[in-house]
Amino acid sequence: MNVGQGYKGPLGSNMSGAIINCYTDISGTGTCGFARRLTDAGIVSNSYSVSEGKAGAFFNQYGTNDTAGEGQLINTYWLETLDNSVIPERALVNSYSETKDYMKSFRFL
Repeated sequence: MNVGQGYKGPLGSNMSGAIINCYTDISGTGTCGFARRLTDAGIVSNSYSVSEGKAGAFFNQYGTNDTAGEGQLINTYWLETLDNSVIPERALVNSYSETKDYMKSFRFL
């Protein structure tokens, strides 16, 4: 994934609050699922991405220039075809990629 300053999502550049029980389904070359960056205070919980944004399943950057990042994805899922590599393993709490068939099933609900 290319990391860049011009990438944005529907929430803009920096996300530093909580996103709970949401999904993202956005498309475009310079778009991310939620925002360009998940900042230190940001949490995404009980959410999923079926986004076709080319800049990241949820975000394109993690943390700030001054810190390593403390934001988290909790019980959050994305299509296995999406790139979520910008979020480090330590920030993923029961969060992982899934197949499209599974995400369409009743088991996913």
